[in-house]
Amino acid sequence: FRSTETMDVNPRPSSLVFLSRAIGILILLDLLLMSQDIFRLFGPTGIVDTAFMRVATDDLPLSLWPYLPVKSAGAIGQGVIACLFAMTAVLSVFSLSPTRNWGVRVALYVTFTAFKHNIGLATYGVHEFIQIALFYLAVADVAAGMATEGYRWTGLALRAHLSIGYLFAGLSKATGPQWWSGEAVWRSINRTDSSGFAWLNLIPLGQWPILFQIAAIGTILTEGLYPLAFLKRLRPFLVGGMILMHLMTVFAQGLIVFGPVMIALNVFFWLDSASKPTPAITVSGSEDRMVELTRVEG
Repeated sequence: FRSTETMDVNPRPSSLVFLSRAIGILILLDLLLMSQDIFRLFGPTGIVDTAFMRVATDDLPLSLWPYLPVKSAGAIGQGVIACLFAMTAVLSVFSLSPTRNWGVRVALYVTFTAFKHNIGLATYGVHEFIQIALFYLAVADVAAGMATEGYRWTGLALRAHLSIGYLFAGLSKATGPQWWSGEAVWRSINRTDSSGFAWLNLIPLGQWPILFQIAAIGTILTEGLYPLAFLKRLRPFLVGGMILMHLMTVFAQGLIVFGPVMIALNVFFWLDSASKPTPAITVSGSEDRMVELTRVEG
């Protein structure tokens, strides 16, 4: 009998497989945490006024609030959020697959962005970074279908994007005296309005303010110098330093989604920097990059 197999000659790099799975799992975790309160905020009897949502999300292109009928905006808006919530969860599960599937990843990017725009008041910085990661994951699969080096260049673009983000974060911190004195770090571990449960209580260390000053200045330097992580010799210090910093935000501030998302992006940076380009496979007489291997038995 005759059987055929299809071999992908442009497989997804391990760095993108890792990032895709990590972001998919963290989206599911974020949705699980949101599910406790999101429908209490929006809807006919929700805490958030629907008229306010129309104004607050007016500049967000995928928000439907400005177009909903005034009298039924609450009920319809709640239904829209529920549908986007469910679609994002389902697509996140499908995105855990290591194979290239640009349709799922593009759909997840659009759906997550629409969900984020329609709950604008319930989002914060972590959702921006998730959206950035989803964008590059979608672009990577589309680009890989067009060019052999598609994955490589998309991974490089994401690393550059992350580097620029950290660079400006470091520069903005450097303009504030509270960072050079360590006060910013001290205040961050004492905040209760935007933090979750903290596993590490660092408040007793307040009697040694020099520790917080060292941590703050270390954050400025690590973020500001992060673009130098493209250099192999400096990469362990800068990427490792950022992973350590984000681990502290998880255990000292309880940021159990934001911290892991940033750690995942840093691990991606490390893996992608260390990966080698996949050698191109040339098939004589064929321009198709999907090679059919035919095995004839009996």
